[in-house]
Amino acid sequence: MMNNVDMPFLVSRLFNVPHMLAPAKFDVILNFMTPRLFEGNKFPPGAFSKEDPLSQIPPETYVVKNHVAILPVHGTLVRRGAWLSAASGLTSYDGLRDAFQEAIEQPDVGAILLDIDSGGGEAGGVFDLVDAFRALSQQYNKPIWAHANEMACSAAYAIACAASQIWVARTGIVGSIGVVCAHLDQSRADEMDGYKWTFVFEGDHKVHGNPHEPLADKALEKMQADCALLYDMFVDLVAQNRPTSVQAIKDMKAETFIGAQAVELGLADAQGTFAQALEALTASIQ
Repeated sequence: MMNNVDMPFLVSRLFNVPHMLAPAKFDVILNFMTPRLFEGNKFPPGAFSKEDPLSQIPPETYVVKNHVAILPVHGTLVRRGAWLSAASGLTSYDGLRDAFQEAIEQPDVGAILLDIDSGGGEAGGVFDLVDAFRALSQQYNKPIWAHANEMACSAAYAIACAASQIWVARTGIVGSIGVVCAHLDQSRADEMDGYKWTFVFEGDHKVHGNPHEPLADKALEKMQADCALLYDMFVDLVAQNRPTSVQAIKDMKAETFIGAQAVELGLADAQGTFAQALEALTASIQ
């Protein structure tokens, strides 16, 4: 069965737009996706197939234990996810928001625990998601805690900042408070394949950043400005929700920190296992 994948859509989501991803995760995504998007390599069989039994399971499915709704925030984070399944390794902001609202509205749920294991994802939509989590928490007077189990980096750390307490595993990694954007110049590949592109346009910036020519200086400046704008938003979000300052966050230079290091810097409140965090949260609402 052929996978019904919208390649242009995937390209538009991956390149020339800012992301909040840990560097290693971004490198993995680029190395996996680029040859499949531009060189004709195939995605693994069933990667987007609805015949997979797991395709019927939303990746944002929560469970309730001891009156605490545990909501997984796993894998690469994307804005929209109507076509996603648990097997895809992706989690959508839309799905997280819907699952969070459903969980917090349950009368037998007294708190939400975010089970985070993600290197981040798309910048677009993450700040609205954090606002939605916090607004619902206040509306229903039910606390949010988060656990870095084992990674809460970049956009995933932004989501963790919606919580009143952040726990981190002993070997858990948090941070990477930064923004990244990639441009792919495939002009040499076009030339080798015999393609010559001509753009007819109005508006000086209309074709800036297209992959069929080297990145123009003006386009680079715009991408850098977009990253800077989102970086400031990210830093402000962390500073408003964590016991640290804007300058201290900028001095971290998007570095990641493990376990006790994160607690020492104010990026987490406690070090412990997921079970310990769940036990502490359960005790706090009894």
